[in-house]
Formats: sequence, structure tokens, C-alpha cells
Amino acid sequence: MLHGRTLCPLASLGLSATGILKSMTMTTIKVDTGTRDMLREVAERDGVTMDTALRRVLRREWLRQAALLWDAVNTRWQAEFAFQELWRLNEANLPIGLHHGSLAAEQRRRIEAAMAAGKLRAVVCTSTLDLGIDWGEVDLVIQLAAPKGSSRLVQRIGRANHRLDEPSRALLVPASRFEMLECRAAAD
Repeated sequence: MLHGRTLCPLASLGLSATGILKSMTMTTIKVDTGTRDMLREVAERDGVTMDTALRRVLRREWLRQAALLWDAVNTRWQAEFAFQELWRLNEANLPIGLHHGSLAAEQRRRIEAAMAAGKLRAVVCTSTLDLGIDWGEVDLVIQLAAPKGSSRLVQRIGRANHRLDEPSRALLVPASRFEMLECRAAAD
């Protein structure tokens, strides 16, 4: 299904418990003709570009497959936008949450408690969840847009899947060609 034309990069990172990068591979998503036709239909129906259609299709699939998906973004506006988009894509009505610094502390604590209790399938968040807490149940971190630095990327990915026998998994989803370069630089 996915081979042919490169649209956006993916990364698989291996992190130790101390956050030291162990391994890195960079892969690209490629799309065959049948998939391209399906994406064209989604793009026309939703009035979006083919790249946006691909990101929507993939995020819907990642949400279905992950035990706990963590959408990491850089700003509150991006968090609100990404949450609304994920809410719209959430056809199965899976429990999802939003976490950023403009939310009331009580609301952020409810999201953190729901994450800790395993009651959420996805959380869209800014750097408010980056530091100090290891979320072992997060099995996939999706960095939407460029991470704005390799240390931020390592910090975000290092919060997830804190198990000694498994590397953390992350996908970098740039919004433009320029962000693709930033993602590659942060990953390198």
C-alpha cells in the first residue's frame, strides 16, 4: 500500500533510561497508485492537500493501533488545532485528552491521572508533559511539526516507553519541506 512517492519522514529512535540516543533510522513513507487515488478522494472531499490527507489517514490508523498515542506539538495553538483534528478523526470515540499550559491546573491533573490510570488512548500536548514524568504506557510519540531542536525531541521521546528492553518509538510529521529539514537535523 505505501510505496512509490515520498511524502513525509518517519523516525525510529532507541533511547536508554538516561535519555542517551542509542540508534537512529530514518525512513520515508511512499505511496502506490491505489493509495494515491484514495488520498486524492480524501483531499477533494475534505478540501485539503494530498499531504494533509495522508497525515489524516495515518493519524487515524495510528490512533487505532496505539495503546497510548502522544501527539507532541510546540505551541498551545498547535495543541488546540491538533486536538480538534484528532477529535474529528476519532471515529471510534476513543478517549483522548488535551494538555497545555493555558488549561486550568485541575484540568491538566485530570488528564495526567487518566493517563496514569490507562484511561486515555491519545493525548495532544505541548512541553507541559515533557519534563519529570515517565509515561511507560505511551507506545508511540508523534512529533507534529518540527521539534525546534534535538534536545526537545530526545526529551519528548525519552518520556515514553520507559522500559529497558524496548526502544521508544517516534514519528516525525513535518508540515512543510522546511520542517522536513528541521526534523532531519534534529534527528541527526
